[in-house]
Amino acid sequence: MSPDPPPKPTILLSPPCPSSSKAHPTALEETGSGAKPKLGDEGDCAVTFLLASGHRMTLHFPPDVTIDQARQALYSRWPEDWEDQAPSSASLLKIIYFGRFLENSSTLADNKLGPGTPNIVHVSIKLKAPSLKDSPVKGDVTSPKCCPCSIL
Repeated sequence: MSPDPPPKPTILLSPPCPSSSKAHPTALEETGSGAKPKLGDEGDCAVTFLLASGHRMTLHFPPDVTIDQARQALYSRWPEDWEDQAPSSASLLKIIYFGRFLENSSTLADNKLGPGTPNIVHVSIKLKAPSLKDSPVKGDVTSPKCCPCSIL
């Protein structure tokens, strides 16, 4: 008999405030029947994701959620008005806390992100690698030619 899969974490979402850095006082709890307004639970970690552009979004997670699950939650709730910065996949999002990149397999609690404290993490969006057809090829007519060497 195979073990039951672990239950999915409850994720609460506070919508971003475009004109203010304050988090919205209500949150949404995901349920099978839809979303309903609810304040964050006492044991939940409120994590504010901050982009370099200044955009921010606060999500609420249990402390045992992995960084990868939090990153996936951020990617799946990426606001439409942030489309100019939207990554093509969640794997391009890197989470930074106190100057270090967080490991995807670690949990919020492992990284000392806890309930009752302000947990602001920075989000770095990894740029896509340039395609090979965009980079100049040796002997290509469009690539700049260098001057020949002259020995005197």
